[in-house]
Amino acid sequence: MAKPRKIKKQPKKTKGKKPGGANATGVFIILTLIAISVFSRGSALALATGLLPTYVLLLQRKSLYSSLQTQVVGFSNLAGVLPFVVSLWDNQPVMEVLGQPVAWVIMYGAAGAGYLLLYIGPMMAAAGLQITATERSKKLLKMRQKYIEEWGPEVAVTTEQPAPSGSKVL
Repeated sequence: MAKPRKIKKQPKKTKGKKPGGANATGVFIILTLIAISVFSRGSALALATGLLPTYVLLLQRKSLYSSLQTQVVGFSNLAGVLPFVVSLWDNQPVMEVLGQPVAWVIMYGAAGAGYLLLYIGPMMAAAGLQITATERSKKLLKMRQKYIEEWGPEVAVTTEQPAPSGSKVL
């Protein structure tokens, strides 16, 4: 009798830190804010506080698509923050611009719009794919009907029906 083969256990793959992860991005953000604060402290303050929802999403990193999700929320959040940063470049007082509740609603509301895009996006894509598949199915059924009319009912063999005698199904 043959000896049973010993199965070698493969070592478990450990999750190593990827270069350019959250730590490198955090360092880049901090250095960018320091560089901006040299020229305009108000702009750096607006960016540091206005982009908080993006920072939170950046630090989570829990799924395969985290970087794409961060980009969607980050760019929409940045679109909400930039008008106030630009108004700070016009030498308006920082507390006059950032002291208004409407400014915070716009900044964080833009981030909320990014999160809404993340929620609605897959549903919209699925609906689009479903519509495309339905149209393709209708087109194929029309082509099938055209071939049946042109060549006769013998070509309408499906896998559910037995093939007529004398015909070969490939």
